[in-house]
Amino acid sequence: MISNTPFKLTSSGQNQKLSLLAEVENFLHKELSYIKKEARFYRGKFNFAYLSEKIFGRFGHSIHRNTIRRFAIKEGYYEQTPKEKKNVNGKVKYPKMAKCQQACKNDPLSALKNDPPGRGIK
Repeated sequence: MISNTPFKLTSSGQNQKLSLLAEVENFLHKELSYIKKEARFYRGKFNFAYLSEKIFGRFGHSIHRNTIRRFAIKEGYYEQTPKEKKNVNGKVKYPKMAKCQQACKNDPLSALKNDPPGRGIK
């Protein structure tokens, strides 16, 4: 024991409460509800880095964008969606396009020869 208080281990993350100042929380509620419901051009498109910059400019507190994202998820403003999966098995999605690409590899001008005039390659 180095000091008078005994050493104690705590879990990281799970039991910690997200604590923001009340004025920052009110600001986030206002901004996030506006983005979700009222914004004309960017409705539903959240830019958490921009909100972080606005909080820093208005309140002088630096808050990471991921903290704002977690707050928005917890409060129901933002739904996290999984990223689009890429084609990992190597199969061709569009067989006609693959056929045209293969023809272009063998003879680049063959695709132009077989195409009717005025249409271009599709």
